[in-house]
Amino acid sequence: MAHDDGGQTLAGPLVRTTSAGITASTTQTQGQQPLTSDVNQVSVVANVNDVVTLPAAAAGRIVRVINMGANTLQIFPASGDDLGSGVNVSNTIPTFRVSQFIAYDSTTWTFSSDTVD
Repeated sequence: MAHDDGGQTLAGPLVRTTSAGITASTTQTQGQQPLTSDVNQVSVVANVNDVVTLPAAAAGRIVRVINMGANTLQIFPASGDDLGSGVNVSNTIPTFRVSQFIAYDSTTWTFSSDTVD
């Protein structure tokens, strides 16, 4: 079945890159544990606010982060980017939550969060 996204026709489902079993960095600073996939499952968050860092924003980019660790996960934008609270300011994802980050320009993300089913 073909899918039309308004500019391209895709033959089949859109497959996103996925990484599972990520361990959040205990260094807890921006740039630590960079995420490289579209869907990222963090399984080890040893301490409250251990860190992962989003890739650089690009208009239309979507990144999902699933926190399956034991503690709240801190997520930083790439250097110079904004998650909605200011440039280089982190946000947190509680345990058993999935957050979707959508870049609407080259430096700014918006996000939503939901519980993991």
